[in-house]
Amino acid sequence: MSKLFAKFVVLGILMLLPHLALGQTVICVTDPVPEGYVYVSSERASYCVNGYGMRIEPAANNQYICITSPVPSPFVVVAADSNTAVCGGVGRKLIRTAQSGMLVCTDSPIPPGFVITSNESTRGQCAVGRFGISVVTPGIVACSNSPIPSPYVVVANSSTARCGTIFTGITLRQAYDGITICATSPVPTGFVITSIGSGCNQFGTYRLATPRENLTVCLNSPVPPGWRKGREIQANNCGYYNRAFYIHQI
Repeated sequence: MSKLFAKFVVLGILMLLPHLALGQTVICVTDPVPEGYVYVSSERASYCVNGYGMRIEPAANNQYICITSPVPSPFVVVAADSNTAVCGGVGRKLIRTAQSGMLVCTDSPIPPGFVITSNESTRGQCAVGRFGISVVTPGIVACSNSPIPSPYVVVANSSTARCGTIFTGITLRQAYDGITICATSPVPTGFVITSIGSGCNQFGTYRLATPRENLTVCLNSPVPPGWRKGREIQANNCGYYNRAFYIHQI
Protein backbone atom coordinates (compact mmCIF):
# COMPACT_ATOMS: atom_id res chain seq x y z
CA MET A 1 0.00 0.00 0.00
CA SER A 2 2.83 2.39 0.83
CA LYS A 3 4.42 1.84 -2.60
CA LEU A 4 1.12 2.60 -4.32
CA PHE A 5 0.74 5.81 -2.26
CA ALA A 6 4.28 6.84 -3.20
CA LYS A 7 3.48 6.39 -6.89
CA PHE A 8 0.44 8.68 -6.54
CA VAL A 9 2.57 11.32 -4.80
CA VAL A 10 5.19 11.23 -7.56
CA LEU A 11 2.49 11.39 -10.25
CA GLY A 12 0.94 14.41 -8.55
CA ILE A 13 4.25 16.23 -8.45
CA LEU A 14 4.85 15.52 -12.13
CA MET A 15 1.40 16.84 -13.01
CA LEU A 16 1.89 20.02 -11.00
CA LEU A 17 5.46 20.78 -12.07
CA PRO A 18 6.16 18.99 -15.36
CA HIS A 19 8.24 21.89 -16.65
CA LEU A 20 10.67 21.36 -13.75
CA ALA A 21 10.46 17.60 -13.21
CA LEU A 22 10.88 16.77 -16.90
CA GLY A 23 13.48 19.43 -17.59
CA GLN A 24 11.37 21.22 -20.19
CA THR A 25 12.44 24.65 -21.47
CA VAL A 26 8.97 26.22 -21.19
CA ILE A 27 8.35 27.84 -17.81
CA CYS A 28 5.43 29.78 -16.36
CA VAL A 29 5.75 33.56 -16.01
CA THR A 30 5.58 33.12 -12.23
CA ASP A 31 8.69 30.89 -12.27
CA PRO A 32 12.12 32.44 -11.72
CA VAL A 33 14.16 32.73 -14.91
CA PRO A 34 17.44 30.78 -14.53
CA GLU A 35 20.52 33.00 -14.52
CA GLY A 36 21.78 33.65 -18.04
CA TYR A 37 18.48 32.65 -19.72
CA VAL A 38 15.94 34.74 -21.66
CA TYR A 39 12.36 34.45 -22.93
CA VAL A 40 12.28 33.77 -26.67
CA SER A 41 8.62 32.90 -27.33
CA SER A 42 5.24 32.18 -25.78
CA GLU A 43 4.12 28.53 -25.85
CA ARG A 44 1.06 26.54 -24.77
CA ALA A 45 1.64 25.03 -21.33
CA SER A 46 -1.25 23.32 -19.56
CA TYR A 47 0.60 23.42 -16.23
CA CYS A 48 0.61 27.25 -16.19
CA VAL A 49 -2.33 29.20 -14.74
CA ASN A 50 -3.41 30.82 -18.01
CA GLY A 51 -2.44 27.85 -20.20
CA TYR A 52 0.65 29.58 -21.64
CA GLY A 53 4.29 29.65 -20.67
CA MET A 54 7.52 31.18 -21.95
CA ARG A 55 10.18 29.25 -23.82
CA ILE A 56 13.63 30.02 -22.46
CA GLU A 57 17.09 29.70 -23.99
CA PRO A 58 20.59 30.75 -22.94
CA ALA A 59 21.21 34.39 -23.90
CA ALA A 60 23.32 34.78 -27.03
CA ASN A 61 24.78 37.54 -29.16
CA ASN A 62 22.45 38.99 -31.83
CA GLN A 63 19.36 37.28 -30.39
CA TYR A 64 15.74 38.45 -30.46
CA ILE A 65 14.04 38.00 -27.08
CA CYS A 66 10.62 38.89 -25.70
CA ILE A 67 10.29 42.46 -24.47
CA THR A 68 9.24 41.12 -21.04
CA SER A 69 12.43 39.07 -20.73
CA PRO A 70 15.25 39.91 -18.33
CA VAL A 71 18.51 40.90 -20.04
CA PRO A 72 21.45 39.15 -18.36
CA SER A 73 24.90 40.75 -18.20
CA PRO A 74 26.93 41.38 -20.36
CA PHE A 75 24.15 41.79 -22.93
CA VAL A 76 22.49 45.05 -23.97
CA VAL A 77 19.41 45.99 -26.00
CA VAL A 78 20.24 47.50 -29.39
CA ALA A 79 16.88 47.47 -31.23
CA ALA A 80 13.13 47.02 -30.76
CA ASP A 81 10.96 44.72 -32.87
CA SER A 82 7.20 45.34 -33.17
CA ASN A 83 6.41 41.72 -34.11
CA THR A 84 3.89 40.62 -31.44
CA ALA A 85 3.08 37.18 -32.88
CA VAL A 86 6.00 35.35 -31.25
CA CYS A 87 5.78 36.46 -27.63
CA GLY A 88 2.07 36.27 -26.89
CA GLY A 89 0.99 39.76 -27.89
CA VAL A 90 4.09 41.74 -26.86
CA GLY A 91 7.01 42.85 -28.98
CA ARG A 92 10.62 41.74 -28.97
CA LYS A 93 14.05 43.30 -28.49
CA LEU A 94 17.42 42.51 -30.03
CA ILE A 95 20.33 41.89 -27.65
CA ARG A 96 24.07 41.88 -28.30
CA THR A 97 27.19 41.48 -26.18
CA ALA A 98 28.24 44.88 -24.79
CA GLN A 99 31.33 46.50 -26.31
CA SER A 100 32.94 49.93 -26.08
CA GLY A 101 31.54 52.36 -28.64
CA MET A 102 28.15 50.63 -28.98
CA LEU A 103 24.86 52.50 -29.20
CA VAL A 104 22.25 50.86 -26.96
CA CYS A 105 18.57 51.56 -26.32
CA THR A 106 17.73 53.70 -23.29
CA ASP A 107 15.62 50.86 -21.85
CA SER A 108 18.71 48.61 -21.85
CA PRO A 109 20.57 47.69 -18.68
CA ILE A 110 24.15 49.01 -18.53
CA PRO A 111 26.46 46.09 -17.71
CA PRO A 112 28.88 46.33 -14.76
CA GLY A 113 32.09 48.11 -15.75
CA PHE A 114 30.44 50.21 -18.47
CA VAL A 115 29.45 53.89 -18.48
CA ILE A 116 27.25 56.09 -20.65
CA THR A 117 29.41 58.38 -22.82
CA SER A 118 26.72 59.97 -25.01
CA ASN A 119 22.98 60.66 -25.15
CA GLU A 120 22.01 60.40 -28.80
CA SER A 121 19.58 62.81 -30.46
CA THR A 122 18.15 60.06 -32.70
CA ARG A 123 16.53 56.84 -31.52
CA GLY A 124 17.59 54.58 -34.43
CA GLN A 125 15.73 51.26 -34.15
CA CYS A 126 15.03 51.77 -30.45
CA ALA A 127 11.58 52.48 -29.02
CA VAL A 128 12.59 55.65 -27.15
CA GLY A 129 16.23 56.72 -27.49
CA ARG A 130 19.86 55.60 -27.44
CA PHE A 131 22.99 55.82 -25.28
CA GLY A 132 26.61 55.43 -26.28
CA ILE A 133 28.51 53.16 -23.85
CA SER A 134 32.17 52.40 -23.14
CA VAL A 135 34.22 50.39 -20.67
CA VAL A 136 35.18 52.65 -17.77
CA THR A 137 38.83 53.76 -17.70
CA PRO A 138 40.66 56.34 -15.55
CA GLY A 139 40.03 59.87 -16.87
CA ILE A 140 37.05 58.94 -19.05
CA VAL A 141 34.34 61.60 -19.43
CA ALA A 142 30.95 59.95 -18.90
CA CYS A 143 27.51 61.57 -18.86
CA SER A 144 25.90 62.47 -15.54
CA ASN A 145 23.05 59.98 -16.12
CA SER A 146 25.58 57.14 -16.19
CA PRO A 147 26.06 54.51 -13.52
CA ILE A 148 29.44 54.94 -11.80
CA PRO A 149 31.24 51.62 -11.26
CA SER A 150 33.02 51.31 -7.91
CA PRO A 151 35.70 52.33 -7.02
CA TYR A 152 35.43 55.17 -9.56
CA VAL A 153 34.46 58.65 -8.41
CA VAL A 154 33.56 61.97 -10.05
CA VAL A 155 36.45 64.47 -9.98
CA ALA A 156 35.13 67.14 -12.37
CA ASN A 157 31.92 68.36 -14.03
CA SER A 158 31.86 69.87 -17.51
CA SER A 159 29.51 70.88 -20.29
CA THR A 160 29.74 68.52 -23.26
CA ALA A 161 27.48 68.43 -26.31
CA ARG A 162 27.51 64.65 -26.59
CA CYS A 163 25.72 64.31 -23.23
CA GLY A 164 22.78 66.40 -24.51
CA THR A 165 21.14 69.50 -23.09
CA ILE A 166 19.99 67.98 -19.78
CA PHE A 167 23.05 66.05 -18.59
CA THR A 168 26.63 67.19 -18.01
CA GLY A 169 29.95 65.47 -18.52
CA ILE A 170 31.64 63.90 -15.49
CA THR A 171 35.31 62.94 -15.33
CA LEU A 172 35.91 59.65 -13.52
CA ARG A 173 38.98 58.38 -11.68
CA GLN A 174 39.63 55.54 -9.25
CA ALA A 175 39.41 56.54 -5.59
CA TYR A 176 42.54 56.68 -3.46
CA ASP A 177 43.49 57.98 -0.02
CA GLY A 178 43.47 61.80 -0.14
CA ILE A 179 41.56 62.28 -3.41
CA THR A 180 39.20 65.26 -3.77
CA ILE A 181 35.91 64.41 -5.47
CA CYS A 182 32.75 66.25 -6.47
CA ALA A 183 30.02 66.19 -3.84
CA THR A 184 27.69 64.68 -6.47
CA SER A 185 29.89 61.57 -6.60
CA PRO A 186 29.18 58.33 -4.78
CA VAL A 187 31.62 57.54 -1.98
CA PRO A 188 33.03 54.03 -2.59
CA THR A 189 32.89 51.44 0.15
CA GLY A 190 36.00 51.64 2.32
CA PHE A 191 36.35 55.44 2.21
CA VAL A 192 35.28 58.27 4.52
CA ILE A 193 34.77 62.02 4.05
CA THR A 194 37.29 64.09 6.00
CA SER A 195 36.51 67.61 4.71
CA ILE A 196 34.04 69.52 2.55
CA GLY A 197 35.05 72.31 0.19
CA SER A 198 34.00 74.37 -2.81
CA GLY A 199 34.47 73.62 -6.51
CA CYS A 200 33.04 71.23 -9.11
CA ASN A 201 30.91 73.98 -10.69
CA GLN A 202 29.39 74.99 -7.34
CA PHE A 203 28.40 71.41 -6.48
CA GLY A 204 31.09 71.35 -3.80
CA THR A 205 33.81 68.81 -3.06
CA TYR A 206 34.65 66.06 -0.57
CA ARG A 207 38.11 64.94 0.47
CA LEU A 208 38.27 61.17 0.96
CA ALA A 209 40.50 59.04 3.13
CA THR A 210 40.84 55.39 4.04
CA PRO A 211 39.80 54.83 7.67
CA ARG A 212 42.33 54.96 10.51
CA GLU A 213 41.88 54.72 14.25
CA ASN A 214 40.73 58.04 15.79
CA LEU A 215 40.40 59.71 12.38
CA THR A 216 37.84 62.55 12.42
CA VAL A 217 35.30 62.37 9.62
CA CYS A 218 32.48 64.71 8.63
CA LEU A 219 28.98 64.12 9.93
CA ASN A 220 27.66 63.12 6.47
CA SER A 221 30.37 60.49 5.93
CA PRO A 222 29.54 56.82 5.48
CA VAL A 223 31.07 54.47 8.05
CA PRO A 224 32.88 51.55 6.37
CA PRO A 225 32.25 47.97 7.47
CA GLY A 226 34.38 47.07 10.48
CA TRP A 227 34.32 50.61 11.89
CA ARG A 228 32.02 52.50 14.26
CA LYS A 229 31.17 56.10 15.15
CA GLY A 230 32.74 57.65 18.21
CA ARG A 231 32.42 61.00 19.95
CA GLU A 232 31.21 64.03 17.95
CA ILE A 233 33.17 67.28 17.82
CA GLN A 234 32.89 70.65 16.11
CA ALA A 235 34.71 70.75 12.75
CA ASN A 236 35.01 73.93 10.69
CA ASN A 237 36.29 71.96 7.69
CA CYS A 238 33.02 70.04 7.33
CA GLY A 239 31.05 72.79 5.58
CA TYR A 240 27.35 73.14 6.34
CA TYR A 241 27.45 70.28 8.87
CA ASN A 242 30.17 71.93 10.98
CA ARG A 243 30.44 68.66 12.89
CA ALA A 244 32.61 65.55 12.72
CA PHE A 245 33.05 62.36 14.68
CA TYR A 246 35.90 60.01 15.52
CA ILE A 247 35.90 56.54 14.01
CA HIS A 248 37.12 53.43 15.79
CA GLN A 249 37.78 49.94 14.55
CA ILE A 250 35.33 47.34 15.81
